[in-house]
Amino acid sequence: MVSSVNILAENIDEKLSRQISENLSSPFMDRTMDGFTTLGSSEVTPIILVGLYTLGDTKLQETTKLSTYSIAAGMLTCALIKLSVNRERPCETTSRINSSFPSGHSTGAFAFAYVFGKKYPNASIPLYLTAASIALSRVYLEKHYITDVIAGAILGTTAGYFVIRNEQTILSIEF
Repeated sequence: MVSSVNILAENIDEKLSRQISENLSSPFMDRTMDGFTTLGSSEVTPIILVGLYTLGDTKLQETTKLSTYSIAAGMLTCALIKLSVNRERPCETTSRINSSFPSGHSTGAFAFAYVFGKKYPNASIPLYLTAASIALSRVYLEKHYITDVIAGAILGTTAGYFVIRNEQTILSIEF
């Protein structure tokens, strides 16, 4: 019984993910989704964080520090889950540390959005729309299934929550 439920859930996940990619497909969406994926990548995120920290006032520097801890905690947890679950990506076979579940892009984007949204509430909506667009881009580009990006969003939000709860302790750490 459990295996038939798992098979049904996987089939629904795969079908919905495929529908997103097929139904939204256009040259404009291809470029847009590539842009969001790049924005949430491990190559661009550190540049954004260093830029915000370097150019910011004290509040922005503290928020960037908290966000860095949030992203790091989320990504470490994400890597441990990837190693244990080892779900194949929809598009290709990859190494175990780069497996599909959960989405690292979604984890990082939501960890960033949560912390910055708490410190700059007026920016919450654009931050979460950007994080959701990064997550959607991963499904659109067939790098992840819907459940991968949902799990990443939950993981990133949770990491952000714990960082904000421990804000004073984290800010007291010198680096």
